Amino acid sequence: MLLNFATSAAGYVKIEILDKTYRPLENYSSCEIFGNTIDRKIGFPADLSLLLGKPIRLKFTLSDADIYSFKFS
Repeated sequence: MLLNFATSAAGYVKIEILDKTYRPLENYSSCEIFGNTIDRKIGFPADLSLLLGKPIRLKFTLSDADIYSFKFS
């Protein structure tokens, strides 16, 4: 997953992948990330390819941050 975002010095972004009933999927939560970049690669403990073809939801938690775009590649 690539993320275009910006945070303040004290801000962060955290991403969780949820199932279609809004329950968090185990091992699909990022750490708190910070900075200002257009293509930060976001890592998850589990392999994202295991979710291909399955419905998911994304939960973004922001603290003094902006998200401009994201994509899976």
